[in-house]
Parts: sequence; structure tokens; C-alpha cells
Amino acid sequence: MITISKKILSQAKKVHVNELSKQIEFKVRVINTALNFLNLAGLQHEIADLEKNLKALKIDFSVIRSTLNWFIKKPKEKEEILIKSWGTLSNFFISTNYRVTFTNGTIEEIKRCTVYFDNLRVISLLGAKPKDLIDFQVKDFEAFCIIKNSEEEKKIRGLLLNFLFNYSSFQSKTFKYDAYQLAKNLNVESCLYCNRSPANTVTSGKSKIIRPELDHFFPQHKYRILSLSFYNLIPSCHSCNSNLKGKVEFDLDKYFHPYLDSFDENYVLFKYRPYNEKDFFPNVDDNLRVKLITHHLSAPLKNVIDNNIEIFKLNDIYTSHEILIKQLQKLKRNSNKKYLDAIRTKVLVYNDGSPRYTVNKSVYEIVMLNYYKPSEYYKRPMAKFIKDISIDLKLI
Repeated sequence: MITISKKILSQAKKVHVNELSKQIEFKVRVINTALNFLNLAGLQHEIADLEKNLKALKIDFSVIRSTLNWFIKKPKEKEEILIKSWGTLSNFFISTNYRVTFTNGTIEEIKRCTVYFDNLRVISLLGAKPKDLIDFQVKDFEAFCIIKNSEEEKKIRGLLLNFLFNYSSFQSKTFKYDAYQLAKNLNVESCLYCNRSPANTVTSGKSKIIRPELDHFFPQHKYRILSLSFYNLIPSCHSCNSNLKGKVEFDLDKYFHPYLDSFDENYVLFKYRPYNEKDFFPNVDDNLRVKLITHHLSAPLKNVIDNNIEIFKLNDIYTSHEILIKQLQKLKRNSNKKYLDAIRTKVLVYNDGSPRYTVNKSVYEIVMLNYYKPSEYYKRPMAKFIKDISIDLKLI
């Protein structure tokens, strides 16, 4: 429904692509180094050579450790089979610990994948616009997968892709750049789908306390290589992401992408209507309905926006906030629609009585504790609703 300023999007994307492409590149370099030592006996000189080659990469040991452990079965009780330090590198050479049997075929499949996901392609996947992600990257990847492989080779490809584009590790709080840092860089304070619920990020020193959920606009199960793509991670609240959208598969033909546009850029505004004329008077049980107006849009755009309104139940949810409309109605009645104008000319003035502000929109931001510009709605929950209804009531 709302969007983020283009400047912030651009800055956040640049950091996201740079940091994650480095992480993936480092994983690939460790994998390719480790491949040369697969199925060796694990003699002392072989262990020493592996350590020497890995240290030559000059990559943080946490990345080396996690990458080497990718080759090993996830332990249930035998934690000792994992590589935890340089002194436990010998565990890499115990072939019975490997997650699959690394044959010539599976090793070649790994090499094929690491060549395919070179740095340029990874950067493109992480930063490309949504349409390009689907039209080029995914279709290109599907063509890459067409080559006939054995079931074991297909399995190793899937395991490798899940490791390279691992969303679980991205949100695990273990890396310097992770989901918290992305959310912090985007600087959102409210859900982009509803602008109703808080979606802010809170940290304290090294402690990561809360952050918004990151909805995958294109579903992970269908587009696993887009799990970390910048334009596929939408800051949202739990209600929108998990309760309302859930497992519904979004695509650009049916649903509205908040990084590309906003409702306001298409003049989709909240309006309210009373069921009877008594609703305009005080001390009456009001029965109001709120609706986002889309009848002025062209058919394709109207369908896309209407789908978002329906899946996130925006009309129903905002109708539940009728108390805000009643409060704004009261302001209108008591001020004869001159509420902001009176504050500007009689309250917010200099010592000589001259107004501090020349336009009411500046007063609006102070008095209503709200943002006037649609490009800033992401900074405050309910910002769009309050502004739209204020316009509908002619308070501003």
C-alpha cells in the first residue's frame, strides 16, 4: 500500500547486494578449495594442506567452518563430527560423515553450480528489479537445470542452492550483515502492506531485539534462488505476512509490489461513508464504512490493487478504526473546518503575532503527529489513513 523513498531503497539495496554477494562468493571459494580434498584419506599432511589452502583465502573462519560443515551430515547426537576449529579439520576427511556420496558426478555438479553462480550472476540475482528476476534470472536458471542429472546430482544441486541462498542463516542473528541490518537500513516504522501495524527495528548494543518480518513477495518454495533478493524481501507485520497472505503465491500480474509503486501515486485514497445522515451528528451510534477508492483506475491496475486490498482485508481492518474518524469529525464540527488554520495563525506564532508557518501542511505534521508527504508514510503507522480521512473531511 505504501512505499519507501527511492533514495533509501537505493542505499539499502547497494549495501544488501554488496554484503551478501561477498558472503556467497566466500562460500563458493571455500567449496571449490574443499572439493580438492574430498575423499582423501585425511593423512596429517593432507589436513595440513587443507588448512594452508583455506587460510590463504583470507576469509573469516566462521564462513569457512559453516561451509566445510555443509559437506557433513547434520548431526543428531554426534556433535564431534562437526568442524568447530582448525584443530578439528580432520573431521572433514571422514567420508562416512558426508551428507551424500561424493562421486565424480556430484563433484562435477557442484563445480557446474559454482561456475554458474559467478559473482556477476549473484549480484544480478540479489539486486535485479522484480520483473527481471522472473523474466531473466529464473527462466535462465530453469534452463540451467534442464541438463539431465542423476537423482544424487539433483539432490546435491538442491542442497547447494539452499546453502548459498540460505534465508535461515540470514535471519539467524549470527552474521554482521543480516535481516536486522537490512530492516535497519530500510528504516521502516510500519508494515508496507497495511501501514497499520508497527514494523520497526530495535537493537541495543549487540543485542538484536525486534524487527519486521520479511515477506518473500515471490514464494521461497517456488523461487528458492530469490530467497535473498533485495526486491523479494518486503518489511511487513505478522498479520499481513503470516495470517493474511500466508502461502498465497504472489506475482506481478496479480498483486501490487510496494517497492515499485504506492497507492498514493495512483490516487487510491481512503474514503468513508455513513449509512445514514444521522452519522454526521454527535451522540449517535455511528455505523461507518471505510473503503479505498479504485474505480478511477484502468482495469489492469485496478485488478492488481483490488487484489491487495482484498488479501490484506484493508477495507475491513480500517473500518474497525472508526473511532479515529469520529475524532476527526469532532475536530471538524468544533473548528468549523478551520482547525489547522486557527492553530497556524493564533497559536504557532512569533512574539509579534506573525505565523511561524505559511502553510497548513507544516502545522498538520506538528498537531496530528503525522507525516504529510506520502513518500514518508512508512515512518508512521496509520499515516495514510489519517491523512486521507483528514482530506475527506476537508480538515486540510
